Amino acid sequence: ASCYMQMGLGEYPNAINECNLALEASPRYSKALLKRARCYEALNKLDFAFRDSRIVLNMEPENVSANEIFERVKKVLVDKG
Repeated sequence: ASCYMQMGLGEYPNAINECNLALEASPRYSKALLKRARCYEALNKLDFAFRDSRIVLNMEPENVSANEIFERVKKVLVDKG
C-alpha cells in the first residue's frame, strides 16, 4: 500500500485495495487502517477516513497519527454541516 501511495493520487485506489486485503487477514491491523484513512482523506472520501481513524483510536487511544486524521477530517465534516 505504501508503494502505491508514493506513486501518487492516481494509485490511491490500489493502495486502498491492498489495505482491504490486509484487513481481511487481520481486521485489527491499525497500520492498514491508517493508510486506508489517509488514502480516503486524499480522495475526499471523508466519511470513510473518519470511520477508519475512529476505529484505530478505539483500539489505540494514544495513536497520534489516527488522532490527527480524525481531528482534521472531523473539522471539515463539521464545517460542511
